[in-house]
Amino acid sequence: MTPAPRRALVFRVGGVEFVLRPGGLVLFGGIAALLDVVLLPLALSDTPALTHHVVAAVLTASMIVTTLLHESGHVIAYRLQGAWPVRITLRGSGGACAAIIYKDSPARGLARALAGPAATALIIAVLVLVQQAPALPRVWRFVAFTLTVFSLFDLIFNALPVYARGDGTHALRAVLWLLHRRAPEDFAVLYLWRPPILAAAVLALSWVAARYLPWDTTTATIAALCALALCAVPPLALVWRLLAGHGLLPAPGGLGRA
Repeated sequence: MTPAPRRALVFRVGGVEFVLRPGGLVLFGGIAALLDVVLLPLALSDTPALTHHVVAAVLTASMIVTTLLHESGHVIAYRLQGAWPVRITLRGSGGACAAIIYKDSPARGLARALAGPAATALIIAVLVLVQQAPALPRVWRFVAFTLTVFSLFDLIFNALPVYARGDGTHALRAVLWLLHRRAPEDFAVLYLWRPPILAAAVLALSWVAARYLPWDTTTATIAALCALALCAVPPLALVWRLLAGHGLLPAPGGLGRA
């Protein structure tokens, strides 16, 4: 685990190191401004501006808390596996969790990767129950709904292998390791398995959206083309690797071994 950046606020709670980087301030500050200036005046047009300010502050603080709870799921998995120390970082791309690991296995890696999305899924379940409360005022029902949407997006984004260091990619790597009894190559994880999974997710999400949103033919066609383009990545990557093996093309760094 690398030292904490100099330009960051660092503090410790219960033995866990928390790092707030400038990018995290920009991210959540931008969310607060967007809520206060754009979303809330439209969604709560019959309420005063002070209400918008308060709700924007509460929503942003709640999003920070849900992000920290997601990372706390990883912390619990690290602690149960004996990894220590553990650090949670809030940065421009969201939250991150890291620890020093002395002994690892694919099963341990899979448990760590899924712990964060599991925590977020539990948060969503609680928020859905909160929205069912009949006496909940409209403003706070809107807060719960918005936070549910934010958490649902966070769950999907983290559970799918969207980016190389995400929970979904770590989980995919661990599953391939368990299936093949050896550490998978970055090539297999990033270029062979990740694109078809994302293509299936695009089609599934477009089908779900079509049931609840006005979904015209053009949008559905775009979703299908995106899925087709993702499915084209594995064969193209295999051809590139074959040609690179014969010295006809340069080998990209990501096509090497893990």
